[in-house]
Amino acid sequence: GSINVVRVDEMELAVQKLKGSDGTAEIDLAAKKALSGVSACLVGLILEKNESVKKLDLSSNKVERLGFACVPFLRGNATLSELNLASAELGDLGVGALCDGLLAAAKSALATLDLSSNRIGSGSGATLAKVLSSSKIPLARLDLSTNSLGAEGAAALASALVTNQSLLGLSLADNGLEAEGATKCAIALKNNRKLSSLWLGKNKLGNEGVSAVVDALLTAGSATRLANLDLSNNGMGAPGVKACIKLLGECGSLAALCLAGSKLEFTDTDALQGAANVNADIGRTKAVRMWMGKDNKNWPPL
Repeated sequence: GSINVVRVDEMELAVQKLKGSDGTAEIDLAAKKALSGVSACLVGLILEKNESVKKLDLSSNKVERLGFACVPFLRGNATLSELNLASAELGDLGVGALCDGLLAAAKSALATLDLSSNRIGSGSGATLAKVLSSSKIPLARLDLSTNSLGAEGAAALASALVTNQSLLGLSLADNGLEAEGATKCAIALKNNRKLSSLWLGKNKLGNEGVSAVVDALLTAGSATRLANLDLSNNGMGAPGVKACIKLLGECGSLAALCLAGSKLEFTDTDALQGAANVNADIGRTKAVRMWMGKDNKNWPPL
């Protein structure tokens, strides 16, 4: 009751700020203000009753059991809409605790969650799928890039995405999906009617994986809402290029396609660019933005 200031390693935070008494909407506790295990738990407990914070950055805080420290405020906080836990080394146990906290909440406002670079394995796919299946959690953007979900994790997420009605953007880039994982994702793409941005770059999809994604979107037809698709650095050859040309020629919702890092011939780039042009037959009034260079710099953010 009488504590006014909490020492967070190299920084002092007013308890009023953590409680939300001063109306603070954003709290930055990224790595430059690295947390210890004790201070992370203390911050989590105080934030539980915060009624003003909307954005919290805990990225790059490599704190053991940080996921567990987040449980109190995820369970009790009803205002937080954006949580950044990138590069926090949560692992499967930490992500499991995090998801348990979210699922235990009576009401959640969380719309953006960054779990990139957290050593998340295939087993966490089922846990994350429970979050995506919950109508209580209005998650719109989920970044799971640079983890190790693999085909098994992708399958679990895909099953939830079939019926999910909130997620707009999902990054599964650099997760070792390979062709099998892409085939699992295709199940969701055939049925999902909400997702507008999908990152599948650097997954060794190959021609088979790229074709599976394309076939799923073409099967969905006018029902798909996918506008931004990242297929960069996936080692595709001529069959993959052919599939992308077909996608550009038939998918009216597509607005941006990233094929950066692909070994394209001059004839390939010409054919792709031609297929990306305005096409009244499929309702396309603007040309699809194409990324076909060495990298995906300036690719639309999640």
